[in-house]
Amino acid sequence: MGYLASFVISLILLVVAKRWVDQQVQTVILGATRSEGLTIMLFALIFLPGTIVHEGSHWLVARLLGVRTGKVSLLPQRKGRDQIVMGSVMVAQADPVRSSLVGLAPLLGGSLVVILLVQFALGISGPHTLFYDEQGLAKLGKQILDLFRTQDVWLYLYLLFAVSNSMLPSPSDRNAWPTLLAYAALVGVVTYLLTGVPTIPGDVAQNAGLALDYLSFAFVITLLVDFVALGVLIPLGLILTRDL
Repeated sequence: MGYLASFVISLILLVVAKRWVDQQVQTVILGATRSEGLTIMLFALIFLPGTIVHEGSHWLVARLLGVRTGKVSLLPQRKGRDQIVMGSVMVAQADPVRSSLVGLAPLLGGSLVVILLVQFALGISGPHTLFYDEQGLAKLGKQILDLFRTQDVWLYLYLLFAVSNSMLPSPSDRNAWPTLLAYAALVGVVTYLLTGVPTIPGDVAQNAGLALDYLSFAFVITLLVDFVALGVLIPLGLILTRDL
């Protein structure tokens, strides 16, 4: 499977899985507490490490790009009737390129944390084994079974769950993306009309493919964790909410 195809497919699955995980976690907490306010606070507490990485990534990239930042909040806030914002960081308006990079930062920062946890804390092989080794899935399965010999494995798995399910950019993070895509499309059309199809240098293509592989790897590991979590959350939610 190509770099881009595996990235797109795993990203789409991740978006679907995250929504399902959020729904099931809230269902379990609400069934246990019978309190909407307490559900919001406990939900925010569970995903606090991910919120820290998410908002911290916004802040760090904004500072690196010279975009002014303001107040940072890690507390949940109700926005409208049905939306809960888990955290926020005030970022000044900037050009579409910098705004888009600041909005993309949580996905890149969260993926980096996921990869570090998986490879260095849990000892699971990287994308080369998973995507290009004929025995990759078998090796990955064996490594997952060996996880529970790792010291503090439950802490690492919890951090993996919290961070990976908080790294997707929010709707406000994506505000500048349509403008940037429109500019990129315009530049691409003009370049094509003037010079034809541009040739991408081999080292650039190779590095881009490697980056997409690592992102896809982070997404696949997140999906595995989410599927296991859903296997516990769904029946537990059904039991706790049967009288609601």
